[in-house]
Amino acid sequence: MRGNQRRSKPWRLFWLLLAAAGVLYYVNQYVAPTIAPLGVQTPTPTRSAMSHAEEGAAFTATGKFERAVAAYHRAIETDPRNLDYYLALTRVQLYAADYNGALDSVAGALLLNSDSALAYAFRGRALSFLPDRAADAESDADAEGEILKALQLNPGLPEALAFYAEILADQGSWEPAADNARQALALAPNLLEARLAMAYVFESTGNYDEAIAEYENAQSIN
Repeated sequence: MRGNQRRSKPWRLFWLLLAAAGVLYYVNQYVAPTIAPLGVQTPTPTRSAMSHAEEGAAFTATGKFERAVAAYHRAIETDPRNLDYYLALTRVQLYAADYNGALDSVAGALLLNSDSALAYAFRGRALSFLPDRAADAESDADAEGEILKALQLNPGLPEALAFYAEILADQGSWEPAADNARQALALAPNLLEARLAMAYVFESTGNYDEAIAEYENAQSIN
């Protein structure tokens, strides 16, 4: 019996070595490639720019402007070549009365597209609400010039028509102001800026009942 055991050892060693070689081959081919090297972070999935933008739109719709601004900033960081994200960010900053921030954002939009009518309209809007507007006559002139440039690029842009209506109302040009506000409403009846412009024109001309109704319409939008 002891003699048979001695003769079987070489064969057992052969099969053990063969099995070990098979295990090493499997680990090298299929397991090792899935293990990150020491000191290298495991890649994690990143959110798309669109998902950040959609989040920004949802926050805007519910009046959470600070969170909307942060979401649009993340969208731009993820996709800095998308013009729509800069324009959406600028719109929210205008809602939040962050006019200097809006000017910075719209500058980025104009770098991407120097013929963006909406960018010029937003730039004019921000300029018209700068803190030193009342003390600086050139501020109004710059604002009007930017909005007129927007209308030159796109005569039917509702935002530009609405913003121009408010500037004309401030200048006491009541009929042109009302015409521009009505055009904006006809083109985009659910646009917040159009409703606010019509309300502002009504208020400026002493039509307070109509102004209240339009402000309520604007509030129902946002």
